[in-house]
Amino acid sequence: MEDFAKNNKETLTCKLKLKALPTRSLFNRVCLNLDIESLKFNLELWIAEVFQTLGLHSQVVSIDGKSLAGTVDKSKCHSKDHGFAHVVSMFDQHLNVTVSCIESEDKVSEVFTFRKLLTQAQIVPKIVTADALHCNQDTFRFLKKNNLDYIIGVKANCSLLLSELKKLTRNDIPNNDSIKKTYEYQDSSIKRTVTAYQIPPDFKVVKKYKPRAYSVWNQKTRQYTKQLRVPVYKSWGHLNYSSFIKIERTNYRKHTKQVNYYLSSLPPNAEKLGKLIQKHWFVENNLHREKDVVFKEDKHLTKYYRSAKVFSRIITTVINIYRLNNYQSMKKATQRFCNRVAECLTLLGYDLR
Repeated sequence: MEDFAKNNKETLTCKLKLKALPTRSLFNRVCLNLDIESLKFNLELWIAEVFQTLGLHSQVVSIDGKSLAGTVDKSKCHSKDHGFAHVVSMFDQHLNVTVSCIESEDKVSEVFTFRKLLTQAQIVPKIVTADALHCNQDTFRFLKKNNLDYIIGVKANCSLLLSELKKLTRNDIPNNDSIKKTYEYQDSSIKRTVTAYQIPPDFKVVKKYKPRAYSVWNQKTRQYTKQLRVPVYKSWGHLNYSSFIKIERTNYRKHTKQVNYYLSSLPPNAEKLGKLIQKHWFVENNLHREKDVVFKEDKHLTKYYRSAKVFSRIITTVINIYRLNNYQSMKKATQRFCNRVAECLTLLGYDLR
């Protein structure tokens, strides 16, 4: 930004009537003294007002976190406290804009930040998609309480639930819908099979023990009594899920096969659920990748968490402004408005010509 000010010295001093150009130290002092909560509230209020003015509605959002690599403390790399800043974003799948974002302590606390983000957001969505990190009963209860539909991945972090879902597919329960698509790329041929199943009403997650006896001391009889271990049922019922999805992705040229499972509160429509799951990764391609590749967010080396978080919010706001002005490619947008101060300000509604 300091180089940008030097390259546009005449325009900035003439149009904005600046007495002196801002320097790098000035930007750092501004970021350190900014109130992050106030900045977050005002930016989210602005995007909510834009949605209301344009008559837009956020239907489906993807929630995912991103670590700011520039804030990693190398002296703590091998400890539990890595010392990096982590930002969780709520990304609209249709408009490709960030509706809300919030900072978390670390990667582990992203589970709790997920609920806090949905509670504090100015724009409330109808459907939420998330990865397997958020597959837990507390999150499902929270989504049910707030009347939100969801699609959440299931992986080895819920091993019992994953094994029971695999059993349902092997038991040949009637699947309500299935769709098969083959994608052709330059270097590979990929087949994606999406199968949606209706979850039975008597679905239970069973924790099995080895059939062996153990002794328990009885205080009344003053004797040891033998008991057998019995299966323990971990209650996943009444959590508002109605279907689960199995996605098989086969790469014929690389001879690889990947199978993923998802839980959903939506009806078992394979085509609709498959598209929503595929669009969930827009948050990686259209937000996180743009921030790293185009805006070089991970290369912003700073020892101050506050500065890193403020810069991250500024970059997110710039991406939102470009997207709301129908610029989907951040590379083309930055090339279009690079070193053009007057045209940049027209994106915000200012006419300085």
